Amino acid sequence: MKANRTLCCILTSLILAVPFLGGCAGKQNSFSQNSVASIIAEDNDSSASGTDDNSTENSGDTESADESESSENESSENTESTVSTESDTGDTSKTESSSSNTITPAMWKAESKDGSCVYMLGTIHATDESGRDLPDYFEEAFDYCDAIAVEADVTTVLEDPSQAFDMVYKLMYTDGETIKEHLSDETYNALVKLFKSKGLYMEMYDTFKPMMWMSLAENAVIDEAGLDSTQSIDGIVTNRAKEENKDVIELESVDFQIDAFDSLSDGILEALFSSYTTDESYQNQVASMKETYEAWKSGTLSESIAGDYDMYDLTDEEKALYEEYNKVLLVDRNAAMAEKTEKFLEDGDKVLVCVGAAHYYGDDGIVSLLEKEGYTVTRLS
Repeated sequence: MKANRTLCCILTSLILAVPFLGGCAGKQNSFSQNSVASIIAEDNDSSASGTDDNSTENSGDTESADESESSENESSENTESTVSTESDTGDTSKTESSSSNTITPAMWKAESKDGSCVYMLGTIHATDESGRDLPDYFEEAFDYCDAIAVEADVTTVLEDPSQAFDMVYKLMYTDGETIKEHLSDETYNALVKLFKSKGLYMEMYDTFKPMMWMSLAENAVIDEAGLDSTQSIDGIVTNRAKEENKDVIELESVDFQIDAFDSLSDGILEALFSSYTTDESYQNQVASMKETYEAWKSGTLSESIAGDYDMYDLTDEEKALYEEYNKVLLVDRNAAMAEKTEKFLEDGDKVLVCVGAAHYYGDDGIVSLLEKEGYTVTRLS
Protein backbone atom coordinates (compact mmCIF):
# COMPACT_ATOMS: atom_id res chain seq x y z
CA MET A 1 0.00 0.00 0.00
CA LYS A 2 1.42 3.39 -0.95
CA ALA A 3 1.57 6.37 1.37
CA ASN A 4 -1.07 8.48 -0.35
CA ARG A 5 -3.84 5.91 0.03
CA THR A 6 -2.64 5.10 3.56
CA LEU A 7 -2.88 8.74 4.59
CA CYS A 8 -6.37 9.05 3.16
CA CYS A 9 -7.51 5.90 4.94
CA ILE A 10 -6.65 7.50 8.27
CA LEU A 11 -8.84 10.50 7.41
CA THR A 12 -11.93 8.29 7.44
CA SER A 13 -11.68 7.79 11.17
CA LEU A 14 -10.47 11.27 12.11
CA ILE A 15 -13.21 13.66 13.05
CA LEU A 16 -11.94 16.93 11.69
CA ALA A 17 -14.28 19.67 10.60
CA VAL A 18 -13.69 18.53 7.00
CA PRO A 19 -16.91 16.60 6.24
CA PHE A 20 -19.12 19.38 7.53
CA LEU A 21 -17.63 22.00 5.26
CA GLY A 22 -17.85 20.65 1.75
CA GLY A 23 -21.16 18.95 2.08
CA CYS A 24 -23.18 17.51 -0.75
CA ALA A 25 -25.69 19.80 -2.40
CA GLY A 26 -29.19 19.35 -1.08
CA LYS A 27 -28.36 17.56 2.15
CA GLN A 28 -29.37 19.06 5.45
CA ASN A 29 -26.79 20.49 7.82
CA SER A 30 -23.99 20.69 5.25
CA PHE A 31 -22.29 23.60 3.59
CA SER A 32 -23.29 22.96 -0.02
CA GLN A 33 -22.05 24.89 -3.03
CA ASN A 34 -25.00 27.24 -2.92
CA SER A 35 -24.75 27.97 0.78
CA VAL A 36 -21.04 28.81 0.55
CA ALA A 37 -21.68 30.99 -2.49
CA SER A 38 -24.56 32.80 -0.79
CA ILE A 39 -22.45 33.50 2.31
CA ILE A 40 -19.77 35.16 0.19
CA ALA A 41 -22.21 36.97 -2.09
CA GLU A 42 -24.31 38.35 0.74
CA ASP A 43 -21.25 39.53 2.60
CA ASN A 44 -20.01 41.32 -0.50
CA ASP A 45 -23.41 43.00 -0.79
CA SER A 46 -23.28 43.96 2.90
CA SER A 47 -26.68 42.41 3.34
CA ALA A 48 -25.82 39.77 5.91
CA SER A 49 -26.01 41.93 8.99
CA GLY A 50 -28.00 39.76 11.33
CA THR A 51 -29.88 37.01 9.54
CA ASP A 52 -29.03 34.81 6.61
CA ASP A 53 -32.00 33.45 4.71
CA ASN A 54 -29.68 31.29 2.62
CA SER A 55 -27.65 29.91 5.47
CA THR A 56 -27.48 26.21 6.10
CA GLU A 57 -30.77 24.90 7.39
CA ASN A 58 -30.50 23.79 10.98
CA SER A 59 -32.88 20.99 11.67
CA GLY A 60 -31.29 19.86 14.90
CA ASP A 61 -32.11 16.35 13.71
CA THR A 62 -31.31 13.70 16.21
CA GLU A 63 -33.91 11.20 15.05
CA SER A 64 -31.36 8.44 14.75
CA ALA A 65 -30.06 9.18 18.22
CA ASP A 66 -33.57 9.39 19.64
CA GLU A 67 -34.16 5.84 18.48
CA SER A 68 -31.60 4.71 21.04
CA GLU A 69 -33.31 3.89 24.30
CA SER A 70 -31.80 5.84 27.21
CA SER A 71 -32.31 4.73 30.79
CA GLU A 72 -32.93 7.34 33.49
CA ASN A 73 -30.35 7.98 36.22
CA GLU A 74 -28.47 4.69 35.83
CA SER A 75 -26.08 4.01 38.69
CA SER A 76 -22.36 3.86 38.14
CA GLU A 77 -22.45 0.25 39.32
CA ASN A 78 -24.68 -0.67 36.37
CA THR A 79 -22.37 1.12 33.98
CA GLU A 80 -19.31 -0.64 35.37
CA SER A 81 -20.95 -4.03 34.96
CA THR A 82 -20.59 -3.75 31.16
CA VAL A 83 -16.78 -3.66 31.26
CA SER A 84 -14.77 -6.41 29.61
CA THR A 85 -11.68 -7.39 31.59
CA GLU A 86 -9.86 -8.97 28.67
CA SER A 87 -9.06 -5.97 26.44
CA ASP A 88 -6.48 -3.23 26.66
CA THR A 89 -4.66 -0.80 24.38
CA GLY A 90 -4.81 -2.53 21.03
CA ASP A 91 -7.02 -5.55 21.71
CA THR A 92 -9.94 -5.52 19.32
CA SER A 93 -10.91 -9.16 19.71
CA LYS A 94 -14.60 -9.78 20.14
CA THR A 95 -15.88 -10.39 23.64
CA GLU A 96 -19.35 -11.29 24.82
CA SER A 97 -21.53 -8.21 24.54
CA SER A 98 -24.41 -7.19 26.75
CA SER A 99 -25.93 -5.32 23.83
CA SER A 100 -28.68 -6.63 21.61
CA ASN A 101 -27.62 -4.22 18.86
CA THR A 102 -25.66 -5.37 15.86
CA ILE A 103 -22.88 -2.76 16.07
CA THR A 104 -20.14 -2.74 18.67
CA PRO A 105 -17.88 0.30 18.11
CA ALA A 106 -14.72 0.54 20.18
CA MET A 107 -15.24 2.14 23.59
CA TRP A 108 -13.13 2.27 26.71
CA LYS A 109 -13.35 3.10 30.40
CA ALA A 110 -10.38 4.89 31.97
CA GLU A 111 -10.08 4.75 35.77
CA SER A 112 -7.83 6.47 38.26
CA LYS A 113 -6.56 4.90 41.49
CA ASP A 114 -9.06 6.94 43.51
CA GLY A 115 -11.97 5.43 41.55
CA SER A 116 -12.90 8.28 39.21
CA CYS A 117 -13.62 7.24 35.64
CA VAL A 118 -14.02 8.64 32.15
CA TYR A 119 -15.62 6.86 29.21
CA MET A 120 -14.19 7.13 25.70
CA LEU A 121 -15.95 6.37 22.40
CA GLY A 122 -14.18 6.08 19.06
CA THR A 123 -16.29 7.90 16.48
CA ILE A 124 -16.47 8.15 12.70
CA HIS A 125 -17.44 11.09 10.51
CA ALA A 126 -20.14 9.50 8.36
CA THR A 127 -22.76 6.83 8.97
CA ASP A 128 -25.75 5.09 7.46
CA GLU A 129 -28.85 3.81 9.20
CA SER A 130 -27.06 0.66 10.36
CA GLY A 131 -24.51 2.62 12.37
CA ARG A 132 -26.68 5.01 14.36
CA ASP A 133 -28.20 2.62 16.89
CA LEU A 134 -25.43 2.65 19.48
CA PRO A 135 -25.05 -0.32 21.83
CA ASP A 136 -26.12 -0.70 25.45
CA TYR A 137 -22.66 -0.05 26.87
CA PHE A 138 -22.68 3.35 25.17
CA GLU A 139 -26.19 4.10 26.47
CA GLU A 140 -25.21 3.29 30.04
CA ALA A 141 -22.05 5.41 29.84
CA PHE A 142 -23.97 8.29 28.26
CA ASP A 143 -26.55 8.23 31.06
CA TYR A 144 -23.84 8.06 33.73
CA CYS A 145 -21.90 11.07 32.45
CA ASP A 146 -22.76 14.72 33.08
CA ALA A 147 -20.89 16.01 30.02
CA ILE A 148 -19.49 14.92 26.68
CA ALA A 149 -16.18 16.05 25.24
CA VAL A 150 -15.74 16.30 21.47
CA GLU A 151 -12.97 17.56 19.23
CA ALA A 152 -15.03 20.48 17.99
CA ASP A 153 -18.70 21.34 18.43
CA VAL A 154 -19.63 21.83 14.79
CA THR A 155 -23.34 21.93 15.66
CA THR A 156 -22.89 25.50 16.91
CA VAL A 157 -21.53 26.52 13.52
CA LEU A 158 -24.53 25.01 11.79
CA GLU A 159 -26.85 26.92 14.10
CA ASP A 160 -25.12 30.33 13.94
CA PRO A 161 -24.77 32.15 10.57
CA SER A 162 -22.08 34.44 11.98
CA GLN A 163 -19.92 31.44 12.86
CA ALA A 164 -20.57 30.02 9.40
CA PHE A 165 -19.22 33.26 7.88
CA ASP A 166 -16.13 33.08 10.08
CA MET A 167 -15.48 29.48 9.11
CA VAL A 168 -15.86 30.12 5.39
CA TYR A 169 -13.35 32.98 5.49
CA LYS A 170 -10.98 30.95 7.62
CA LEU A 171 -10.94 28.47 4.75
CA MET A 172 -10.11 31.08 2.11
CA TYR A 173 -6.81 32.52 0.98
CA THR A 174 -6.73 36.25 1.75
CA ASP A 175 -3.38 37.12 0.18
CA GLY A 176 -4.15 36.41 -3.46
CA GLU A 177 -3.03 32.78 -3.35
CA THR A 178 -5.02 29.98 -4.94
CA ILE A 179 -5.07 26.22 -4.50
CA LYS A 180 -3.19 25.93 -7.82
CA GLU A 181 -0.02 27.14 -6.11
CA HIS A 182 0.00 24.18 -3.75
CA LEU A 183 -0.78 21.31 -6.13
CA SER A 184 0.73 20.09 -9.36
CA ASP A 185 -1.16 20.98 -12.55
CA GLU A 186 -1.91 17.30 -13.09
CA THR A 187 -3.45 16.85 -9.64
CA TYR A 188 -5.36 20.13 -9.72
CA ASN A 189 -6.88 19.42 -13.15
CA ALA A 190 -7.83 15.87 -12.12
CA LEU A 191 -9.54 17.15 -8.97
CA VAL A 192 -11.51 19.75 -10.92
CA LYS A 193 -12.60 17.03 -13.36
CA LEU A 194 -13.71 14.83 -10.44
CA PHE A 195 -15.60 17.62 -8.68
CA LYS A 196 -17.34 18.68 -11.90
CA SER A 197 -18.47 15.10 -12.50
CA LYS A 198 -19.99 15.09 -9.00
CA GLY A 199 -21.57 18.55 -9.35
CA LEU A 200 -19.29 19.92 -6.61
CA TYR A 201 -17.03 22.38 -8.43
CA MET A 202 -17.35 26.15 -8.51
CA GLU A 203 -14.65 28.46 -9.87
CA MET A 204 -14.58 30.39 -6.61
CA TYR A 205 -13.28 27.24 -4.89
CA ASP A 206 -9.86 27.97 -6.38
CA THR A 207 -9.52 30.65 -3.71
CA PHE A 208 -10.18 28.13 -0.93
CA LYS A 209 -7.49 26.35 1.08
CA PRO A 210 -6.75 22.62 0.84
CA MET A 211 -9.03 21.70 3.74
CA MET A 212 -12.08 22.73 1.70
CA TRP A 213 -10.81 20.73 -1.26
CA MET A 214 -10.23 17.70 0.94
CA SER A 215 -13.75 18.17 2.27
CA LEU A 216 -15.12 18.06 -1.28
CA ALA A 217 -13.10 14.96 -2.14
CA GLU A 218 -14.06 13.15 1.07
CA ASN A 219 -17.72 14.00 0.66
CA ALA A 220 -17.74 12.69 -2.90
CA VAL A 221 -16.29 9.41 -1.61
CA ILE A 222 -18.65 9.30 1.38
CA ASP A 223 -21.65 9.83 -0.87
CA GLU A 224 -20.63 7.11 -3.32
CA ALA A 225 -19.97 4.73 -0.41
CA GLY A 226 -23.61 5.15 0.60
CA LEU A 227 -22.84 7.06 3.80
CA ASP A 228 -24.02 10.44 5.07
CA SER A 229 -21.48 13.02 6.25
CA THR A 230 -24.23 15.10 7.85
CA GLN A 231 -24.80 12.27 10.32
CA SER A 232 -21.48 11.87 12.11
CA ILE A 233 -21.45 10.04 15.41
CA ASP A 234 -19.98 13.16 17.04
CA GLY A 235 -22.85 15.29 15.75
CA ILE A 236 -25.49 12.75 16.78
CA VAL A 237 -24.11 12.47 20.31
CA THR A 238 -23.60 16.24 20.62
CA ASN A 239 -27.17 17.03 19.60
CA ARG A 240 -28.49 14.43 21.98
CA ALA A 241 -26.37 15.78 24.86
CA LYS A 242 -27.74 19.26 24.29
CA GLU A 243 -31.31 17.96 24.25
CA GLU A 244 -30.69 16.29 27.61
CA ASN A 245 -28.97 19.38 29.05
CA LYS A 246 -25.54 17.80 29.35
CA ASP A 247 -22.50 20.04 29.00
CA VAL A 248 -20.57 19.89 25.73
CA ILE A 249 -16.83 20.41 26.07
CA GLU A 250 -14.54 21.15 23.12
CA LEU A 251 -11.14 19.47 23.31
CA GLU A 252 -10.01 21.51 20.31
CA SER A 253 -12.02 23.83 18.06
CA VAL A 254 -12.91 24.20 14.40
CA ASP A 255 -10.29 26.95 14.06
CA PHE A 256 -7.63 24.73 15.59
CA GLN A 257 -8.40 21.92 13.18
CA ILE A 258 -8.33 24.21 10.15
CA ASP A 259 -4.96 25.57 11.31
CA ALA A 260 -3.63 22.02 11.74
CA PHE A 261 -4.59 21.11 8.19
CA ASP A 262 -3.14 24.39 6.92
CA SER A 263 0.22 23.45 8.42
CA LEU A 264 0.63 20.38 6.20
CA SER A 265 3.34 20.72 3.55
CA ASP A 266 2.60 20.79 -0.17
CA GLY A 267 4.21 17.34 -0.41
CA ILE A 268 1.61 15.91 1.98
CA LEU A 269 -1.20 17.66 0.11
CA GLU A 270 -0.01 16.25 -3.22
CA ALA A 271 0.09 12.75 -1.70
CA LEU A 272 -3.37 13.11 -0.20
CA PHE A 273 -5.09 14.49 -3.26
CA SER A 274 -3.42 12.17 -5.73
CA SER A 275 -5.51 9.36 -4.23
CA TYR A 276 -8.61 10.88 -5.83
CA THR A 277 -7.28 11.71 -9.28
CA THR A 278 -7.75 8.50 -11.28
CA ASP A 279 -10.77 6.23 -11.59
CA GLU A 280 -8.82 3.41 -9.93
CA SER A 281 -7.52 5.48 -7.01
CA TYR A 282 -10.93 7.08 -6.46
CA GLN A 283 -12.66 3.71 -6.38
CA ASN A 284 -9.96 2.50 -3.97
CA GLN A 285 -10.96 5.36 -1.67
CA VAL A 286 -14.63 4.38 -1.91
CA ALA A 287 -13.75 0.77 -1.07
CA SER A 288 -11.52 1.90 1.78
CA MET A 289 -14.31 4.08 3.16
CA LYS A 290 -16.71 1.14 3.17
CA GLU A 291 -14.14 -1.16 4.79
CA THR A 292 -13.25 1.37 7.47
CA TYR A 293 -16.90 1.99 8.26
CA GLU A 294 -17.58 -1.72 8.69
CA ALA A 295 -14.48 -2.03 10.89
CA TRP A 296 -15.69 0.90 13.00
CA LYS A 297 -19.11 -0.72 13.47
CA SER A 298 -17.54 -3.96 14.68
CA GLY A 299 -14.87 -2.26 16.76
CA THR A 300 -12.08 -3.94 14.81
CA LEU A 301 -10.02 -1.00 13.54
CA SER A 302 -6.42 -2.15 13.90
CA GLU A 303 -3.36 -0.24 15.04
CA SER A 304 -2.44 0.27 11.38
CA ILE A 305 -5.06 3.01 11.23
CA ALA A 306 -2.99 4.94 13.76
CA GLY A 307 0.13 5.14 11.68
CA ASP A 308 2.14 1.93 11.75
CA TYR A 309 3.64 2.56 8.31
CA ASP A 310 6.34 -0.08 8.74
CA MET A 311 3.89 -2.71 7.55
CA TYR A 312 3.67 -1.02 4.15
CA ASP A 313 6.14 -1.05 1.29
CA LEU A 314 6.96 2.67 1.32
CA THR A 315 9.88 4.61 -0.08
CA ASP A 316 11.94 6.83 2.22
CA GLU A 317 10.18 9.87 0.77
CA GLU A 318 6.76 8.33 1.42
CA LYS A 319 7.75 7.45 4.99
CA ALA A 320 8.85 11.04 5.60
CA LEU A 321 5.50 12.33 4.35
CA TYR A 322 3.67 9.76 6.44
CA GLU A 323 5.56 10.74 9.59
CA GLU A 324 4.83 14.44 8.99
CA TYR A 325 1.14 13.77 8.49
CA ASN A 326 0.99 11.41 11.46
CA LYS A 327 2.65 13.95 13.77
CA VAL A 328 0.43 16.87 12.80
CA LEU A 329 -2.95 15.14 12.63
CA LEU A 330 -2.49 12.33 15.14
CA VAL A 331 0.51 12.30 17.49
CA ASP A 332 0.46 15.92 18.66
CA ARG A 333 -3.32 16.03 18.90
CA ASN A 334 -3.51 12.69 20.71
CA ALA A 335 -1.15 14.00 23.39
CA ALA A 336 -3.26 17.12 23.94
CA MET A 337 -6.51 15.11 24.09
CA ALA A 338 -5.00 12.60 26.52
CA GLU A 339 -3.82 15.44 28.76
CA LYS A 340 -7.32 16.93 28.90
CA THR A 341 -8.84 13.51 29.53
CA GLU A 342 -6.39 13.05 32.39
CA LYS A 343 -7.58 16.37 33.84
CA PHE A 344 -11.17 15.05 33.82
CA LEU A 345 -9.98 12.03 35.79
CA GLU A 346 -8.02 14.14 38.27
CA ASP A 347 -11.02 16.38 38.88
CA GLY A 348 -13.46 13.47 39.15
CA ASP A 349 -15.56 14.77 36.27
CA LYS A 350 -18.07 12.36 34.76
CA VAL A 351 -17.26 12.85 31.08
CA LEU A 352 -17.85 10.81 27.92
CA VAL A 353 -15.04 11.58 25.46
CA CYS A 354 -16.10 11.19 21.81
CA VAL A 355 -13.27 11.64 19.32
CA GLY A 356 -12.23 10.01 16.04
CA ALA A 357 -11.46 6.32 16.47
CA ALA A 358 -7.93 6.65 15.06
CA HIS A 359 -6.93 8.82 18.02
CA TYR A 360 -7.09 5.89 20.46
CA TYR A 361 -4.83 3.30 18.85
CA GLY A 362 -1.09 2.73 18.80
CA ASP A 363 1.78 3.67 21.08
CA ASP A 364 0.96 7.35 20.62
CA GLY A 365 -2.79 6.85 20.99
CA ILE A 366 -4.91 8.14 23.85
CA VAL A 367 -5.38 4.69 25.41
CA SER A 368 -1.66 4.00 25.57
CA LEU A 369 -0.83 7.51 26.79
CA LEU A 370 -3.28 7.21 29.69
CA GLU A 371 -1.93 3.78 30.63
CA LYS A 372 1.61 5.15 30.68
CA GLU A 373 0.41 7.71 33.25
CA GLY A 374 -0.83 4.94 35.52
CA TYR A 375 -4.53 4.89 34.64
CA THR A 376 -6.37 1.62 34.08
CA VAL A 377 -8.02 1.51 30.65
CA THR A 378 -10.47 -1.28 29.88
CA ARG A 379 -12.21 -2.08 26.62
CA LEU A 380 -15.98 -2.20 27.02
CA SER A 381 -18.26 -4.79 25.48
